[in-house]
Amino acid sequence: MIDKESKFIQNYASQSKKFEFGIQMGAGVAIPLGVGKLIVDGRYALGLTEISKTANIKNRGIMASVGYAFPLGGKSK
Repeated sequence: MIDKESKFIQNYASQSKKFEFGIQMGAGVAIPLGVGKLIVDGRYALGLTEISKTANIKNRGIMASVGYAFPLGGKSK
């Protein structure tokens, strides 16, 4: 947790914007495996607005996830 005494707040709080706007795009697939499904997903996040008041900096990120979904009751279709 960042508090008012931390170096991040002291050094960068006045230079950072409080709001950032961006978009995410991605794709995923669910592959039947056993009683459930193996889920693989990938995403890309693109910041459209600058996050700094003093420099041209935008957020960007790549995310990947893998999971397994299984039914919790009843018959699955």
